[in-house]
Amino acid sequence: MKITFEFNLPDDQDEYDVVNQANKMQSLLWDFAQQLRSWRKYGSTFKDANDALEQITKDFYELVNTHGVYIDL
Repeated sequence: MKITFEFNLPDDQDEYDVVNQANKMQSLLWDFAQQLRSWRKYGSTFKDANDALEQITKDFYELVNTHGVYIDL
């Protein structure tokens, strides 16, 4: 099976960018899911709910940057 995506640039630039980085997004989500699994399985050092949210947010954006994903399209 062969699939062809067609975009009318520059009008469809955002859609093109999303499709173009889909592999990076999948990899990022896999790594984030594994981090969440690790916290559930082995515990964490979070002091409270706010500390957990801050750390999870920080780790998420580190993964975004590491994988080179642009989420502000």
